[in-house]
Amino acid sequence: MLRSLRIRNLALVEELEWDLPAGFTAVTGETGAGKSIILGALKFLLGERSDRGVVRSGATSAGIEALFALGETSEIDALLVAALQNWDLRRLGAVDRAILRLAVAEMLTCPNIPPAVTINEAIEIARSLASAESARFANGVLDRVRKEIGRDSHNAS
Repeated sequence: MLRSLRIRNLALVEELEWDLPAGFTAVTGETGAGKSIILGALKFLLGERSDRGVVRSGATSAGIEALFALGETSEIDALLVAALQNWDLRRLGAVDRAILRLAVAEMLTCPNIPPAVTINEAIEIARSLASAESARFANGVLDRVRKEIGRDSHNAS
């Protein structure tokens, strides 16, 4: 889960340091409050391309840092090992393994998010950070995990 976000010289933001509390799930606010800048920063962290136009006027560069924490992964890894079917979790690339772990953690801890949303997000992240093959692989593995934990694909629990 996202634990903290630091943005420097992005769009109108000179500096933002934001520590997110456990269980934080939504960003709301008035028009012009900066939600789009935060979402844009998260997209950049996940591999979206940008250009110099996003750098704050007068600055030479922008920076975005985030801290993600999963905590204990043994339950998550056990579900993944069962769903991998003839694959060793350790053989997966670090990016693929991280994407799968985050998606399974979300399915386990965020009952208000339908698994289809979680899986689709994981597919898009895999496609942008890894490959189309990784995206297809993630789709199959995560759907097997979803069935194992008994979540309906399109409904929040």
